[in-house]
Amino acid sequence: MNLKRSDPKEQVLANRLIKRFDRGEFQKLIVNWIIFEYLNPAVKVASAHITAKTVHTLAVQQFERYDSTVQQVLKRSPGQIHIAFDGARTRNRHALYGVTAVFRDTENQLQKVVLGIPELVERHTGENIAAEILEIIRSFSIEDKVGYFTLDNAANNETAMSEIAEELKFDPVQRRVRCMGHILNLVVKSLLFGKDVDAFEKSLVKEEPLTRATHDQWMRKGPVGKAHNFVVWVHRADLLTQLLHQLQRDSFAASGEPENGKQRPVDVVLDNDTRWLSQYYMIKRMLRLQPVYEEFIAKAKRLFRDARKGEGGQNLPPCLEESSFINESDWAVLGTFDEILSDFHVVVQAFEFLLGRLEDAKSRTERHPEPEQFCVNINLGWKKLDKYYNTLRDSPAYYAAAALHPSLRWDYFDEVWG
Repeated sequence: MNLKRSDPKEQVLANRLIKRFDRGEFQKLIVNWIIFEYLNPAVKVASAHITAKTVHTLAVQQFERYDSTVQQVLKRSPGQIHIAFDGARTRNRHALYGVTAVFRDTENQLQKVVLGIPELVERHTGENIAAEILEIIRSFSIEDKVGYFTLDNAANNETAMSEIAEELKFDPVQRRVRCMGHILNLVVKSLLFGKDVDAFEKSLVKEEPLTRATHDQWMRKGPVGKAHNFVVWVHRADLLTQLLHQLQRDSFAASGEPENGKQRPVDVVLDNDTRWLSQYYMIKRMLRLQPVYEEFIAKAKRLFRDARKGEGGQNLPPCLEESSFINESDWAVLGTFDEILSDFHVVVQAFEFLLGRLEDAKSRTERHPEPEQFCVNINLGWKKLDKYYNTLRDSPAYYAAAALHPSLRWDYFDEVWG
């Protein structure tokens, strides 16, 4: 649309378009375009009568059609071919690994390509992962051109790297580049939830989202846990979402400000395991909804009591129990977390800066309403960040990146590391 970011009116339009973006709907549209327009423009969605097997066959045919072309491009690359891979489970329970390559072409331009999306049908051990990755590398005949690997910090990736390195004869520590986004996500989770984050998340997988046990587990995580419970509860109930919207509209109208009258109500933001920093976005949205929170709780109580008149039990949902309410002290904690996490949101490359910010946060904890818990979590977040900061010395890739950067060069090492 060629919108100008410097024009305030056009920026407002761009922001509105972004807010209306539906990822699920976009995915459906792009799949339809690939199958019905790009692969075969003669086939239209309205008149097509093709089965899932046909779609699969078309996709495989296109992959095989360009397979030899990709092989030739990779072989002609003047430098090394760097690999990244990561796993994800689809909604229909298929464990897929996306394998991508980054390289320079013959014109010295940076290129990226997907090499494969193999399904891991056996246990997700490092050995099994390595076997799938090696098979793909061999299928493109690039064993002698493989460079560095960018991976997250899962334990099975350590084993996978060792297996691949042994087969291709390189040092697995030196050739490993750690995924920055994954590191920051681990730091944020340690900061918010304290120790044993993995055990906490694994225990939740076994529970339904609204069970009493799950609610109580999150309650033990303090103000962030309370906010999470509230968000899940509202997100899963249309009636509560409508109530939240109405209270926001009433608030806009009561303000008397013409600009507020143009605002649209917003939903809660559900945090999850797959979106990095999802808790940050959940907290930021909760703080935006804080002005209507108390009225929401009061009206929700009346709604549930009226609905249950004449029933034998008068028990309210767990989120309407007094112990679950987000109080003034909890809002202060959420506000402080929002301030700290905004740096993680904006800064994804400056480890030293983030370590400094956590040091500052540690010094402020004594003045906090709940200094002990807050201090422990800040310290755990700092330790997690420091742990991965110290791994930077393991790979020459980091040194080379700094030394070759036009604004850093060798002076960077003297200034930062003395």
